[in-house]
Amino acid sequence: MYCFPYETSLTIWVNNRSRSCLRPVRPLPESPSHSLVGRSLKLFFLGIILNSLGGWNNLATYIVPGVLQRFAICYLVTSSVALAFTPAQPKQYQTDIGIALSDILHLLPQWGVHLALLAVHTLITFLLPVPGCPTGYQGPGGVALFHNNTPSPHCIGGAAGEVDRWLLTTNHIYQNPTTKFVYTSAAFDPEGVLGSLTSIFQVFLGLQAGVTLQFHKSHKSRLVRWLIWGTALGALGAGLCGASMNDGVIPVNKNLCCPATASQSPAAAAAGLASRANEVRGGAVGAGPLIIHRQSNGEVKRVGVAAAAAAAAACLSLC
Repeated sequence: MYCFPYETSLTIWVNNRSRSCLRPVRPLPESPSHSLVGRSLKLFFLGIILNSLGGWNNLATYIVPGVLQRFAICYLVTSSVALAFTPAQPKQYQTDIGIALSDILHLLPQWGVHLALLAVHTLITFLLPVPGCPTGYQGPGGVALFHNNTPSPHCIGGAAGEVDRWLLTTNHIYQNPTTKFVYTSAAFDPEGVLGSLTSIFQVFLGLQAGVTLQFHKSHKSRLVRWLIWGTALGALGAGLCGASMNDGVIPVNKNLCCPATASQSPAAAAAGLASRANEVRGGAVGAGPLIIHRQSNGEVKRVGVAAAAAAAAACLSLC
């Protein structure tokens, strides 16, 4: 759910950067592309540094993926697409339908790009052959999947695990997933490469919510659209998983960041955004500043929690 508000607040940044191209006087100190690449690199290497806390600094087994690294990738891709396809001046619609859907139509080319990424994720998940595993398997492997009366620990995550092992090798992904102690599964990283595609789509949905904030000025119109998005995405996620915990066409799986999860998390975030915007209506703080405050605060909290955990581990090792 962190991904959704992250890009919602950045809608304001993209809008300001796009409009800056129309103002030759007092240009911004750096180009939009340099700014987003710099921020992405900072996030990525901050995550790399956090992965070394607690003494995990052996380069032979250094873990590359992480939460901040995924944030960096999602931010870089979604913001780059936004800068490439966002017009400096939005189109003015005259019909009632055009005005009502102006926020969606404004991002129509970007919808095509991000739906294509979602399609690539789905095709890889269900069609990539994984040696010794059923094609399209998305379970924990280990004792949950027997092949010739033998557990299959390497089948954990199906195609997602195979992609990580191919790109990063087993030594550079998380070695102790939650399924290891229940199903005797092998190494698997919940922040792996393939799951980044669905996370990018979640970030884009946050961008769509932010564009709604800009295109529709009345409080009621914003709330109605956010609640519609929340309901539609929640229904989509429920349909994909069959409204069950373990069944459906695509079961809910946070570790894989599957499309069902990528629908339900933004659904809850959209409803939460509507709720928080309703709370601050008429106050001194608007919805935009509230989102920015919460987004920027989240990174500080995450780094603080990681540092505190590392400090606690160091204290225990000295005792």
